[in-house]
Formats: sequence, structure tokens, C-alpha cells
Amino acid sequence: MSNQRKAPIFWILGAGLTAIAIQASYCSVKPGFKGVVFNRLSAQFEEPLEQGPHFLIPFIQKPTLFPVKTQRISNILYFTKEKDQYIRYSVKYEPLLDNINDTYRKLGKDYNITMESYANAVLRNAIVDGSVTISNNLENEMKSLLISKFKEYHFNAHDIKLEELKL
Repeated sequence: MSNQRKAPIFWILGAGLTAIAIQASYCSVKPGFKGVVFNRLSAQFEEPLEQGPHFLIPFIQKPTLFPVKTQRISNILYFTKEKDQYIRYSVKYEPLLDNINDTYRKLGKDYNITMESYANAVLRNAIVDGSVTISNNLENEMKSLLISKFKEYHFNAHDIKLEELKL
């Protein structure tokens, strides 16, 4: 009689473990995201996953959803030494899809926080160094500088606008 009781328990345990393995192997990539897959055996990133459902090797491949929608940085202020002068501008940017694994490795999936502080630091350093001067062509100088600096981190910066300049 004890053998008959053990049989359903093994079936239930087997079904439960199978369900856990299937759930761990399923990954759904939503629109506006890419799936970055890290292989724990080889310790390397694999090809990014496109939008849609995917099956991975459970506990070996670890998926992470990485946002690739256009992000916007706005209300970035730089106060000059007099504390009454400031520049407010906005930048729209998105990661370059060719180097998404490298971007994820350097910045993580919360890259928007890092890029906001990076954009502010780039502008502040450029004004202090004198490579960007507060003049009539300030917006063009800012655009070229931010585009080149964002490309270093594999981002495409566009729609850079000087919203307010108080001198």
C-alpha cells in the first residue's frame, strides 16, 4: 500500500519540476526592448534577442530586457560661477543596436540615469575648458560635442535643443 501512495507523489514532483524548467526557459521580449543574453558557462554575451517569445537553456542562459526606445533628457542645468547664469537643453537619444551587448556591459539596463549625468558633465567640462563658448553658435557647438561623446558609448543622439539661455 505504501508503494501506491508514493507513485502519485513522484508524478506530482516530476510535473512540478518540469513546469519550473519550462517557465525558466521561456523569455518574452516586448516591443521597445531587446533581450541581452548572458551565457553563464562561457561567461560571454550572446546575440541579442529580437521582439517575441524565445526559449533558452534554463539556469545557463540569463536573459535581461534592455530598453531601446528613444529616451529624452530634459531640464539639464548648468550654473555658472555667478549662480545666475544657466543653460537648459534637451537631448533625445537611443542605443545603437549593433553594439547593444557592449552598452549593457558598460552601463547596465538603467543607462538613462548614467547618460543624463554624462550629458551634464560633458557640457560643464566643455564650458570650463573653453571648447564651447557662450555665443551665437552655442547650440551648434553643443550638438556636435554631444553627438560625438554619445557615440563613444554607442548611442545615437539627435534632436538636441537649446531650450533656455539666461546670461
